Amino acid sequence: MSGHSDDEVMQNFARHGFKGALTKPFDRADLLEVLSRVLS
Repeated sequence: MSGHSDDEVMQNFARHGFKGALTKPFDRADLLEVLSRVLS
């Protein structure tokens, strides 16, 4: 999770070993979608 949506790691999170990413601000639907994808 980051407030820096233009950061290279946020733009290419999978390349850096992350399964998902959220940029701030986010709403409940965004959080649920990323959690669902990461946990499946």
